[in-house]
Amino acid sequence: MPTTAASLTRTVAWHAASTPGWSPVIWVVLGGTFLVRAAGFIYPFLALHLQTDLHLSRI
Repeated sequence: MPTTAASLTRTVAWHAASTPGWSPVIWVVLGGTFLVRAAGFIYPFLALHLQTDLHLSRI
């Protein structure tokens, strides 16, 4: 059976229509998790950055 662009387009369109996207709640939880993990990674470097750039070690 030869494959044509039209048949591939129909197959992709059918698949996209039959599989709903993720719920907005999942996106909020995923984004919140990313932000919390990023803040946890940056927090130790923030103290070092403030100490060296603002010269807080003299206080």
